[in-house]
Amino acid sequence: MDKLKILKEIAIICIIFTYCISIIIDSYIKLIEFICKSKNHPKAKKGGHKN
Repeated sequence: MDKLKILKEIAIICIIFTYCISIIIDSYIKLIEFICKSKNHPKAKKGGHKN
């Protein structure tokens, strides 16, 4: 029973850790996109992004 409890706790920690990393990566990508958009604003039409 003790081993199961420890494994469950490790699994929960791993899930939370993965979730936090995905949020950090997502916000980091959005930040990079925002910086690129503000830097290349006059050349926005040159890029392949179509809104």
